[in-house]
Amino acid sequence: MNKYKLYNIIDKLWNRYLQFIKFCIIGVINVGIFYTIYYILLTLDVNYLLANTIACLIAILNGYIWSSKFVFEKNKSINNMMKFFIVYISSLFINLGIIYICVDYYNINKLVAPIFAIGIVTIYNYTLNKIWTFRE
Repeated sequence: MNKYKLYNIIDKLWNRYLQFIKFCIIGVINVGIFYTIYYILLTLDVNYLLANTIACLIAILNGYIWSSKFVFEKNKSINNMMKFFIVYISSLFINLGIIYICVDYYNINKLVAPIFAIGIVTIYNYTLNKIWTFRE
């Protein structure tokens, strides 16, 4: 295989997955924001489900700002914002359900339980935002 052909393959793969890579970068930042707020609220004895909800809502707002410009490269609009929040509010309920099951049924630590939800809702959020919220 010559260098030019290999370069084309790498370039095609990079371009194909760049949007998802950007989405994951914003996701890592949001996880940091989420866990910081979640941990602080837990140390203040806020119920873990309420702490999760508050932390998620703040991360959702941050996610919309960065996703619209950096990931999907769309101008912010009321229509996109509403769709984005519908997607993320629905994922918040999935997240809460998973965390509740992890903590109350499987006795998983409250700080560890959100990790199980993050993997599932990441794929859910990316897919719905790509095909519905920010579709081209």
